[in-house]
Amino acid sequence: MKIDYQDKGSTAQIVVTSFITERRKHNRCIDAALLMVPVRAWSTGFLLRKTTLTGKTAHILRAYKIICRESEQ
Repeated sequence: MKIDYQDKGSTAQIVVTSFITERRKHNRCIDAALLMVPVRAWSTGFLLRKTTLTGKTAHILRAYKIICRESEQ
């Protein structure tokens, strides 16, 4: 799973990319972030799943920490 943080001034985004074999881990990380932080998300792809989270920089940084913590479990 690849987690990429991109800062764009007052807004930021996280792009989470994973292969189909990591589907459960990918979904768990994204769901944890969406439940705890007010951000928007959209996903594309089947074999190579790509989810983009966007929002305010402070919220995205909090989501990034949550995703990193969940991906280690």
